[in-house]
Amino acid sequence: MQFKRCNKLDKTIVDDPDFFGRKRPDLITFFYDVTENNFVPIPVELEHAQLAYLMLGLTETQIKENPMAASHLIPIVYTISTSENKVIGLLVGVSSLEMGLGVHYHKADLEKAFTEAMIFVTNGEFSWNVKKPTLIIKKFNTIF
Repeated sequence: MQFKRCNKLDKTIVDDPDFFGRKRPDLITFFYDVTENNFVPIPVELEHAQLAYLMLGLTETQIKENPMAASHLIPIVYTISTSENKVIGLLVGVSSLEMGLGVHYHKADLEKAFTEAMIFVTNGEFSWNVKKPTLIIKKFNTIF
């Protein structure tokens, strides 16, 4: 199965109802794939974990038994004001992977994903208006 991969946040992805409006009408979520150095949008009808199963060709049980198999897929959540063409929120490091499956990330990978998430916006078609971007580095999601 092919998955859409992106290297910038542009209007074509935000205008696509298959990806934009996930959980809330102003949200779009991605995996930052550390090994591929690109972003994969999460379809609105899937949870992060479900897309990870498909991308990795693994079952929920297999990921629970080997959570490091998914540790290169860092969750990214953007809040977007489409009327202003602005990104107004960024959250990195929290999804159903770590909460439900016990996936943990290397701190350096989280930090890289955070930096790349900001570059992803500045390379795209939306302006940056995030007052407090949030990188979650906690015991529940990180291998230090």
